[in-house]
Amino acid sequence: MKKIIITSLAIIISFLVGTVSVDAYALTGWKFSTISESYKWGNNISKVSSSYKNAFIKAVDSWNNAVNVKYSYHYNSKNTCDTYSKSSNSEYGTTVTTYNSNKKVVEFHSKINSANTNITGNVYQSVAAHELGHPYGLGDLSSGNSLMSHARNRNTIYKPQTDDINGIKRIYPEWY
Repeated sequence: MKKIIITSLAIIISFLVGTVSVDAYALTGWKFSTISESYKWGNNISKVSSSYKNAFIKAVDSWNNAVNVKYSYHYNSKNTCDTYSKSSNSEYGTTVTTYNSNKKVVEFHSKINSANTNITGNVYQSVAAHELGHPYGLGDLSSGNSLMSHARNRNTIYKPQTDDINGIKRIYPEWY
């Protein structure tokens, strides 16, 4: 009788554990109020290698191909994609997102650190795409293989991954 109870409990526990879902994305709490958000080039991006601008263009394309909430270029946008220079090979980029009391994004400024010598090849796009994930409402992760993870391999993960896309779907269910 004891053996049957223990076996039954083991089966029930394994079933429960097997159905637990884990979200591999972090949410900031803010979101865009429209399905399309514009950006323009900042003041510094024309002063550095074209690799930075190309990285943002590819990053925008990768997000636009992966999710229903789109980025588009407009010369008069309040949002910027740009570069900055800080002597640090551990700092890849930064994004400042401003939002209102309703947690709707008012403006954002995404930047790549042009002084980081580790930024080469696919890493340009990886950093740009990661930074553009923040205005959507995605937060940083300390582990995993998603684009929003600081632990990702920036040479191989430079486009939104399944977990990033699932995070966007969670933030914007009205557009899916």
